Amino acid sequence: MLPATLNLAQYFYPFGNTTPNDLTQTLPPGEDADILLLGCGDVRNVLFTLYSDQGAFPSQRKIDFTCCDVEPTVIGM
Repeated sequence: MLPATLNLAQYFYPFGNTTPNDLTQTLPPGEDADILLLGCGDVRNVLFTLYSDQGAFPSQRKIDFTCCDVEPTVIGM
């Protein structure tokens, strides 16, 4: 396996340029989630989901994220 390199020929948005989404907002509180993100682009939805899940009533929800993107530096963040 080789180290990831940054492609300077295209724009790189490690934290995106649009508002994040809570990926578990439609699940009942406490229900575990297995989330597959294809072409995720950045980590903002993952981070926002984890932040939102720790609201007024922190749940005991287990969340498993699987992220896939063509830009390997996105996955390494």
